[in-house]
Amino acid sequence: MASRGKRGRSKPDPGWLAVQRERYGPWYQPEPPKSIHAVGEVVPGLIKKMGLEDTSRLAEIQSMWVEVAGSGNAAHATPARWESGVLTVYVDQPIWLAELKRFAARPLEKKLKERLGPRVLKRIRFELDPGEED
Repeated sequence: MASRGKRGRSKPDPGWLAVQRERYGPWYQPEPPKSIHAVGEVVPGLIKKMGLEDTSRLAEIQSMWVEVAGSGNAAHATPARWESGVLTVYVDQPIWLAELKRFAARPLEKKLKERLGPRVLKRIRFELDPGEED
């Protein structure tokens, strides 16, 4: 039905085109080929269009959290919100909150920027988990 021309575009077979013009009239033109895109090219645009960027980014961070933060820190701190480049991490105890703010903030920021890209993460905010009861 179609043969490949220059640059990989398909051209209708002249015999097939003659049959179609005989069937539908001399002015018949085949439909232009539909563009095909890889899923990886389309999904980010759809996520943005649907307003799911923040949710998607948070899920991405949560999936790599133990590896990035280390098992000790991850046992007490959980990524909870992502809003316009600011990651909010909930911490379960005040002592861990102080320790993470003092010693882990910069290394975590550096690791996440390496993974996500330097312009994606603006900063990390640590807060006590409002769901934790003393």
